[in-house]
Order: sequence, then structure tokens, then C-alpha cells
Amino acid sequence: MLLSFNKDAMENCTMEKLKPYMENPLFKPEKVRRISVACRSICIWIRAMYNYHYAKTVKMEPRIEKLKDGLAKKAEDSELKLQRARRLIGRLDGECQRWRARVDDLKTKRKNVVGDAVLASGLVAYLGSFPASFRSRFISEWQTRLQNIGLGYSSDFSLVTFYSTPQDIKAWAAAGLPTDDHSLENGIIVCNTSRPMLILDPQKQVSRWICSIEDPANIVVLDINSPRILGEAQSCTLSDNLLMVENIGNQIPPGLIKKVTALLKVTTLTHINVHIEAAKKRILHCGCILLTYEQGFNYSDEVNVCVSLNVVDFSITFHGLCSQLLSIAAEKERLDLEEERNHLLHQRLLLNCRLQEIEDHILTLLQGVMVSKSVRTCARGNNAKF
Repeated sequence: MLLSFNKDAMENCTMEKLKPYMENPLFKPEKVRRISVACRSICIWIRAMYNYHYAKTVKMEPRIEKLKDGLAKKAEDSELKLQRARRLIGRLDGECQRWRARVDDLKTKRKNVVGDAVLASGLVAYLGSFPASFRSRFISEWQTRLQNIGLGYSSDFSLVTFYSTPQDIKAWAAAGLPTDDHSLENGIIVCNTSRPMLILDPQKQVSRWICSIEDPANIVVLDINSPRILGEAQSCTLSDNLLMVENIGNQIPPGLIKKVTALLKVTTLTHINVHIEAAKKRILHCGCILLTYEQGFNYSDEVNVCVSLNVVDFSITFHGLCSQLLSIAAEKERLDLEEERNHLLHQRLLLNCRLQEIEDHILTLLQGVMVSKSVRTCARGNNAKF
């Protein structure tokens, strides 16, 4: 009967009846043994059952309840996380398809990156002074030559998509640069050339745009008639500032190009270590910009101008003119709408930047998960070998 006794079925009332005996100093195995050896074993068994019930009801059951509550809370949290994960996976399904398309596009671009880089560098270095129609003609001829030598290129090559991002374009537009392709290409040329530049700016838009995207502390603006041009050119090179010389007119003064370019080259080579150590974070990489606001420029020394300077013609195009006229008309007629438009463009730029940051963070997290999974798989494989 003792062996088949169900100790878990004991009731609290039974234990309460046993409590006086448990507290009785005479009801102990060594005391009972003096009376009866057989009763000693029964005493040990009764005390063991009592202690078991006490430990179960007083000590273990609260812990078990607490553990159950903790497990239930963890189950609820896990279910909530699972639901959120399902919603996130459902929402990321469209993003996954877009990312796959993006991967395929990047694979195609990787095959054509060398040819596209040749076209882009040629356009930046040599075609800044030509209108859009001439640029397209030159690009078509270069693409034919690339095809003849078996070098791949993108059939829909565009300098704007190759060199810039939508965020860059929106930021430039907010700074006052027209959004037509010709003006955007000119902006890319200005931001990516390292040679001194001659910029034809009849509408005086480029100088405002440069001062908007570049830190004013990094720009030194001088008039062509200033006697401090050569001294400032040397100072700007040493301090990594941009020298802008305005009001060139329709013809560059004789000898100015050779003096400025020679000074920039000599100073850069002589103080290259100082230049690198004191380098600032600038948007533009060139050291000197010559600005003319004349409609027609006289290339009297065309070879010297085009070889020594990177010439960029910012004369407004029809599309750019229409866009600016629409903006001016809206500003005159409905200033509130124009201000709201500019505000929305700015907010859209910030949201796109934030979206890009979130996408990069998600991809980083996913990459970390895949790396951790690969590490665990390799570890299990190594452990299985041993």
C-alpha cells in the first residue's frame, strides 16, 4: 500500500491534521525507534510525505506558476513577433522583386561598366562646350567604335544616370540648377572635373548654383580686373579653396590661362603633401573656375583654351527655359503654391534619403543574418567531422 500511495493526491486538510505530529519533538525517527523499529520506518515515510507536500505546495507551485506566466508571456511576445514578421515579409515581397530586378540591372551594368566609363569620361573631358545635339552625335560615334573593338556598353547610356543619383538631381534642382538633361550633364561635368574650367553662364545661374552646393567658406570670388588673381590662385591651392574669377567677358585676356594653369600645377606638385593633409570636403574638385556672362564667347586662341581649360557651356536650353518660366509665373501669380512646391520638393528629397538609409539598413541586417547562418552551418559541419 505504501508503494502504491499517490503522494500527489494528498490534500491540505490531511497535512493540517499531520502538522501537530510533525511539530511534536517525540515524533522523530530516533525517538520512535526506541519504542518500535518498524514504527521508525513508518515515521520516516510519514515525515517524507509531509515534507514532499510542503515543498510542492509552498515552494514549487509558486515557482511553477511564475514560470508558466513567464512562458505564456514569451509565447504571446513570440506570436506578436511572428505576426509582425509575416506582415514585414508580405510587405517586403514587392521590395524583394524590385531588388531582384535591381540585381539583374546591376549585373548588366557590370558587364558594360568599362564601355560606359569610357563614354562618360570622354563626355566630361571633351564635350562640355558642345550643345546637346553635338554631344549625342559624338556619343553615337564613340559607341560604334566601342562596338567595333568588342567593348560592351549600355544601349541607353546616359551621363546623368551613370554619374548621379535621383537624390543628387533633386538637391541640384533645389539649389537652382535647371532639370533638363543638358544642364544636368553640365552639372556633372562641373562636379567631376579636376582641370581649371571656363564656364559660359549667360543667365548667371551657375555661379548661384555653385555657391549653393559648395560651402561658401571654400570659395574665393574675384573679378577679372583684380590684381590679386595669381596670388589668390596660389593661396587657394594651398588651402584647398575654389577660386572663381568672374566677368571674363567674351575673350580671355592674353596670358591669363597659361599663368593660372601653370601656377596651379606647380603649386599642387610642390605642396602635394600639405594639400592632402589640409584637404577639405569639397563638392567641386577643380581649383579654378573662370566665369563669363557673355552670350557669345570668342575662341581667339581655341587650342590653348580647350587644352588648358575644361569649357562648359551653360547656355539655357528650350526645356530649361520653359521650366524656369513656369516657376517664375507661378511665383508671381501664386507665391504660396510655389513655396509649397519647393517645400514638398525638399521634403521629398529628405524622405528619399531616409528611405535609402532604411533600405541599406535592411539589407545590412539581412546580410548579417545570412552570414550568421552560414557560420553556424560551417560550425555544425566541422563538429560533425570531429
